[in-house]
Amino acid sequence: MKTMQNQSQHKKILCIAIIFFDFEVIKKSIDFMVSHDDMLDIVILENPSEFTQDLIKPYIQTLLEAEKIKQYILFDNNITNNAVEIFVDHSNTINWEDYDYILLTDGDLIVEGNGWLCEEIEILNKYSDIFACAVGLDIANLPVKTFPEAVKWVPPPIAQYDGYTETLTGIHLVLLKTEKLLKFLNWRKKNGFNFIDSSLHFFCYEVLKEKWVIIKNSQAKHLTWDSYQDLSHPYTKFKIKKTFTETWNHQLYSGYTIFTKGNLSTGQYCSTKKTFNSSNPKVTLRLKWFILGFMKRIKNKVNQIKEIKILD
Repeated sequence: MKTMQNQSQHKKILCIAIIFFDFEVIKKSIDFMVSHDDMLDIVILENPSEFTQDLIKPYIQTLLEAEKIKQYILFDNNITNNAVEIFVDHSNTINWEDYDYILLTDGDLIVEGNGWLCEEIEILNKYSDIFACAVGLDIANLPVKTFPEAVKWVPPPIAQYDGYTETLTGIHLVLLKTEKLLKFLNWRKKNGFNFIDSSLHFFCYEVLKEKWVIIKNSQAKHLTWDSYQDLSHPYTKFKIKKTFTETWNHQLYSGYTIFTKGNLSTGQYCSTKKTFNSSNPKVTLRLKWFILGFMKRIKNKVNQIKEIKILD
């Protein structure tokens, strides 16, 4: 396994982290990312909230001026995962050729220890049939008392291998080779899919015929799950106002402002988003058919593996 020191001699990894709302959680997670700034060029995408102006924005700008992060993009409106979509589709400030790897992550995760990132790199370098390598979640703080359905939030493993575990994840410190991410971006725009984990999963398995895996030796703590233990917590109240579909599968887009060191407001940019219209029933049905069919095949694969284990 490579050491952090050895890896820092090579190109940095572009880390794209999306944040929203809970300042305490955001600060813990970004402080964790910044502790790896010798390996990461960190770009923070923020969906605005009531805590942006007084807490989150000043903190991020301090990191920017200290050169702990590369860029800070503040969106005009909360568009959830579509913030990542706009950034990767329309960013003219990032040269993809500068990076061999891209790390995508939600801004509410931390990992103990320093070996997780090098383990991800090692796996992607060693196994050419792996599309994405993530950090699995520690389920010790899974909020099953307040959200009984949380037992289904972490999918079961698809298969166990010596060097990794094959399983689906959300955007949990997901490392991809830049060339494969760019293939996904081109495919997504051509076929009208949103930038969401299920679209990435579909591309991985159905288009590239590759694997989505997690590392063996570390797990991430999902800090927002601590908030979900309390139904009166402001973020928990925010979560239960909307359905999963309303939160993630939508066609909301927004302008944004880029902040960089020494020039904290480079101007407004508007999305030139071109994707399918969710009001078009034929296209919406096609998307649902693709994803549901894919998920059924994954579920069948997991069940087949369970049957084999029982026979053994």
